[in-house]
Amino acid sequence: MCAAFQAAGGQGLTRRRALLSAPLLLSKILESFVSKLGSLKAEIPALMETPGDKDKEVNDCKLIVQNIVYGMKTLLFSILYCTRMVNAIAAAGAGGPPPPPTVGQQQGGMGDSDVRTCARLLTNGLACSRIVAYWGDCKEFCEHFAEIFTVMDVRDFVDVFSVKMGALVAMVVAEPDAMMVATHLVQSPVVGR
Repeated sequence: MCAAFQAAGGQGLTRRRALLSAPLLLSKILESFVSKLGSLKAEIPALMETPGDKDKEVNDCKLIVQNIVYGMKTLLFSILYCTRMVNAIAAAGAGGPPPPPTVGQQQGGMGDSDVRTCARLLTNGLACSRIVAYWGDCKEFCEHFAEIFTVMDVRDFVDVFSVKMGALVAMVVAEPDAMMVATHLVQSPVVGR
């Protein structure tokens, strides 16, 4: 019986340790994906210079961009959830289970480095939307890209967009498809309020 108790206690400690390291791992994944979008952003103009000659490369690049962006909302939600759980565990101390976190709480948002990474995501992702627009299916992509930012806490959202508002406006002027992102954000019940 004592051995079973010790085993159960050890599992709880292992779970707690895993939960505490989860936000760091997820942040590294976020950083990797945003860096990849930055690399693709630099390559896209050369790919699009000679249409027809590089259709396979352009299509491959488009698929990479779409896969990264389509998984990003889940990744940000996971970062927020894990961060809130870590904060709840720290607040609860050693006693009892922590209360479940909820999306939209003011406290327990992303760390500063994740907010800076999301600001880069905004500019890199919008720049990469050109490759998706090349194939004519940019509307769904832009709406999904805008949805990424709706899972963020209000404070984090304001921090990201206050830093990159000039870049967003410049992108909307240069790329008409980027206007869909701005429109979707304004019409979103979560962000537009």
